[in-house]
Amino acid sequence: MQAHTSCPNSYRPVPFSRRFVRHIAGWYAQKHPDEDFAETFAVWLTPRSAWLKRYKGWGAMAKLRYVDRMARRYREVEPLRPQGHTDITVEEMETTVEEHYRKSLEEQTQSVDLALDSDLKDIFPVSKRKKKGARPAAELLREGRKSLIDKVAYWTGVQRPLVKKLVESIESRVGELDLRASVKGEKEHLTEVATYTTALAMNYVTRGKFVQP
Repeated sequence: MQAHTSCPNSYRPVPFSRRFVRHIAGWYAQKHPDEDFAETFAVWLTPRSAWLKRYKGWGAMAKLRYVDRMARRYREVEPLRPQGHTDITVEEMETTVEEHYRKSLEEQTQSVDLALDSDLKDIFPVSKRKKKGARPAAELLREGRKSLIDKVAYWTGVQRPLVKKLVESIESRVGELDLRASVKGEKEHLTEVATYTTALAMNYVTRGKFVQP
């Protein structure tokens, strides 16, 4: 399995790499060799996953075939160690999984500080004096917010709460700048915002920050 560190400060996935299966969102199989194996096994185990067809020609296929061979070879063999040593009991745990992830997400979403003004003015260049055929850009973004968040989170692998914070920051700044959107060009505006947000999100995936200094 491909080795990767599990440290969140140094974990940098390679988006769309075909050396890994895609099961849980966020390029999860790349987080650690253990996760690589777990995700590969999950894909192999999932009924009707059609992994032979879906992963044909991928580097991940070698790992899937290995899991398939080992599962068939040892399916009737009793485990050498039927029960392992207990690392920590439930009673000894001081933090729930929910608390762990909530704290992690809070740390990530505390601040989304972006220098966006010139970019946003390029996306919404409509003059403030133009009243007919134009409307507040923040209103347009608010209407498309959920779809934008869902799609960017899905395709970039950035956690949804962080994408939500990013999109809301853009929407807020657009409102503060009182930018206007062309009614006839709404689709183009939304497409450009989606592309721009995706670029920022991919910056975060590969470099750990939305905007580089």
